[in-house]
Amino acid sequence: MAGDWQEQLKAAAEHIAAHDSYLAPVIAAHGPCRITPHDNYYQALVDAIISQQLSVKAAASIEARFRALFDGKFPTANEILGKDIDTLRSVGLSRAKAVYILDLAEHIRNGSLDITALQRFQMMKLCANL
Repeated sequence: MAGDWQEQLKAAAEHIAAHDSYLAPVIAAHGPCRITPHDNYYQALVDAIISQQLSVKAAASIEARFRALFDGKFPTANEILGKDIDTLRSVGLSRAKAVYILDLAEHIRNGSLDITALQRFQMMKLCANL
């Protein structure tokens, strides 16, 4: 997939450069976009819950404390389910966010949300499934 992705970015940059006189010199100077897709949607969803309506700094601080509950690594769904709401709240999560994270972990654990299938969904189907 990485090769295909890089080819798509290169083709997109060439198309934009050929059709946009403002961006053409930027693309010539810096090359194609260097973003890379990820497939860790579980972590992205938990991070989104943690950071919703918070400053970047506050969210980073809470996420660091959240990871500290799990020896500094990002926890599995089962590891999250081993914590209670009060423990999750102790790192700075609101009660609602703690409930949402536990709910997400439960849906992953019981198979009602197949996190590995998310990358195949189109945006509308993805939103409907979440």
